[in-house]
Amino acid sequence: MIKKAKIGILCSGAGSNIPSILQAIQSGKINAEIALLISNKQNVPALELAQRFGIPSMTIKSDLFNSKEEFDARLATEFWNKKVDLVLMCGYMRVISLPLIKAYNQRILNIHPSLLPAFGGKGMYGRHVHEAVIKRGVKVTGCTVHLVDENVDEGPIVAQAVTEISGFETADSIRQKVLQLEEKIYPEAIAAHLSSLQDLSFDELPYSLKETAGGGSSAPAPDYFDDNRKEISFAKDARSGHALCDVGLKRKENADTVILTSDVRIIGVADGIGSAKEGKQTSRMIMSFIEKKWMNEGLMMNLKSLDHGSWLRKTVIEANNQILGWAQKSPNKVDIGSTLIVGIIDQVTNEMYISNTGDSRAYLWRSGTMFRLTRDHSVDFDPETGEGGDLIFYMGGIQGAFGIDLFQMKLYKGDRVLFCSDGLLYASEERVAQRFKQNLSLKDLCNELLKDTYEVGAPDNTSIAVLEY
Repeated sequence: MIKKAKIGILCSGAGSNIPSILQAIQSGKINAEIALLISNKQNVPALELAQRFGIPSMTIKSDLFNSKEEFDARLATEFWNKKVDLVLMCGYMRVISLPLIKAYNQRILNIHPSLLPAFGGKGMYGRHVHEAVIKRGVKVTGCTVHLVDENVDEGPIVAQAVTEISGFETADSIRQKVLQLEEKIYPEAIAAHLSSLQDLSFDELPYSLKETAGGGSSAPAPDYFDDNRKEISFAKDARSGHALCDVGLKRKENADTVILTSDVRIIGVADGIGSAKEGKQTSRMIMSFIEKKWMNEGLMMNLKSLDHGSWLRKTVIEANNQILGWAQKSPNKVDIGSTLIVGIIDQVTNEMYISNTGDSRAYLWRSGTMFRLTRDHSVDFDPETGEGGDLIFYMGGIQGAFGIDLFQMKLYKGDRVLFCSDGLLYASEERVAQRFKQNLSLKDLCNELLKDTYEVGAPDNTSIAVLEY
C-alpha cells in the first residue's frame, strides 16, 4: 500500500496510544491519516484529543442497538463510508463481533499490555493485567500488537516488546514501563502492517450480496439451507415474532425461506417456485440479500430520517436485479423464481410497510377479525402461443416477469400480522381465522396452523411468520 492510507480508531477512554501514532504520522513514519475516531462513550479524553488535532470523530453508544452484531455493523459502515483501510483499537473496552471482523478481515490491530498469550482474555485489561503480573511474580512483562479475530486476545501476533520488572514494582510503575514500550512498538507495527496490505475496493457495501467470481454457475452462498424444517423466534420491546417453514408431505425439498430479524422489524416469507430448478436457491438469496442490506444500511440510519417504504421497495428491486444478474452470467440456463412477501416496521410512527410479489400473502388479525392485506399478481404467460394460462408474478421470473405492490398500515397494540406462503391456504382462510381466535402464543399458533396443513395432506411447502405488536 503506497498511497496514503486512511486509519480508523476505536476507543473508550483516554486513547493513550493516539499521540504516539499522530507523531509517527506527522514525521512520515506512518504513511497515513486518521480518517475517523469512534468512541462508544461520551465526553472521554480521546474525543477532546480528536477535536484538538482536527480528527473527525463521533460517539456511537452500544446500548442504542439490539445486539452487539448490529452495533458492530454500524461501526463497520461508518469506517467503510470514510474509506478506512485499517482499524486501530486504542483502549477500546468492547469485544468486537463478526460484522466488523468480516468487513475488516486482517485489518484490525490491537495493542495489549502483556506478552500474549500470557495475561490475556476476558477481564484482562488495563490495571487488571499489571496486578495479575505482580501476583504471579514474573520477571518480565511487556506489550503485544496483534490482529483482532472473534476470540479475545487470540489473534495472530504482529509484534512484541519486553521489559524487566523488579520485586518492588507497583501496578502504576509497570503501567508506565509498558506504556513507553507501546509508544514505540505500536506505530512501528502499524507502519509495517500497512505496507503489507492491498488496496481495498469500496465500491460495494461490506455486507452486500456478491456475485460469484468468474461468472460461474455457482450461486452466491446463502446463509442457511432449511431443507426440512426451520423455526425461529425473537422478541424486542413490545414486539414479538415467530416464523417457521416446513417441507410438507409431498415435496422432496423445502424451497421456502422465512426471515425474522432479531430486532423484530423485518419479517416475511419467500416461496421458491417449485417448477424452477433453482427456486429454492432464489428464495434463499432474496432473504439473504434483504437481511444483509438491513444490517448494512437500515440499522445505521437515523430512525426519524429513514423512509422505510422507499428503502423496502428499493431493496426488493435490487435483490431481484442481483438474482437476474447471477442467472444471466451462468454458462448454463438457470431456471429461477420465487414469490416474496416481506414487511418492515417503522417503530417511530408505528407503521408497517409490506412489499408483495407473487401469491404469498399477508393478513391482519385485529379486534377478532381477519383482514387480507395483499393481492395475488397474475399476468398472461405467453400470448403468442397461448400456453401457460396465468403466470404469477415472481422475482427473477421468466424474462424477469416481476410485479411489486407496497402496502402501508398503522399498527396498534394487540395486532397480529400473518405472512404465509400459499402452502398454508390449503387449510383455508376460514381455518386460519379460527386458529387466531384461540389467542394462542405465537409459537403454538404457528405450529397449530402447520398441523392444519398436514390434516389436508400438506401437498406443498408451508411457511408461516406471525408478528404481534
